[in-house]
Amino acid sequence: MELQEVIALYTKRKANVREPMILIRITKLYRYGMTEAELYDATRSAWRVGLKRDEAQYALSVFEGVVREVYKITKWLPAGSTFNTRRDRLGIAAPDRWEFVGTVAADAIRRRYINRYVGHLFTQGAQNPISYVNIG
Repeated sequence: MELQEVIALYTKRKANVREPMILIRITKLYRYGMTEAELYDATRSAWRVGLKRDEAQYALSVFEGVVREVYKITKWLPAGSTFNTRRDRLGIAAPDRWEFVGTVAADAIRRRYINRYVGHLFTQGAQNPISYVNIG
């Protein structure tokens, strides 16, 4: 674990989320030292999400309540529609799940959220790994 991750985990500086976002907990998929591509694929695919997904401009990759990366969402597609480094091993394609394609967010957005705490934005006790913020 990098020093910044340790600091973020124990200080829990809360993020002030301003943009329409979807927060995605990747608890079972995250591991320290993941490559950028592995983190992107773990975050973007394959989730049971409703129509509110289309209102989200950004996706936050969340582990232990701390934002690990921020992605600018370009488009949502049915799961299995795009290349994914995890798919062959895990058999992720499912008709009721969705995945997004996008890019790493601009530095100004990333600085606002990476290593910030967003655990308080998930319903306590809920098992759903998805939370919507600033989405009507």
